[in-house]
Amino acid sequence: MKNNKVLLFVLCILLIFVLAACASSTPVPTAAPTTGGTSPTTAGPTAALDGKTILESACQNCHGLATVYNTQASAGQWTSIVDNMVARGAVLTADERTVLIEYLAANFK
Repeated sequence: MKNNKVLLFVLCILLIFVLAACASSTPVPTAAPTTGGTSPTTAGPTAALDGKTILESACQNCHGLATVYNTQASAGQWTSIVDNMVARGAVLTADERTVLIEYLAANFK
């Protein structure tokens, strides 16, 4: 019975992601704006493996972050959700996937 509830919960979360992805029409900027005549700097490897940065760059391509912020899930559930998003076209390296799941599990449980 408990497994059925967990499965139902995961399916509901996935449905929310799918509906949000279909409804989102907000354009996502491709580059950070420059100020004061300075050129943008490239992020180093540390910034590339920051969970929040990965979330903001990879997930917003398809849906708003409110979808993520309003979801509470375990590490296993976040793994399933992220894997589902990758199957739908989210582009993440193996390291980015791991860091993102850890970030989501720690901050949205």
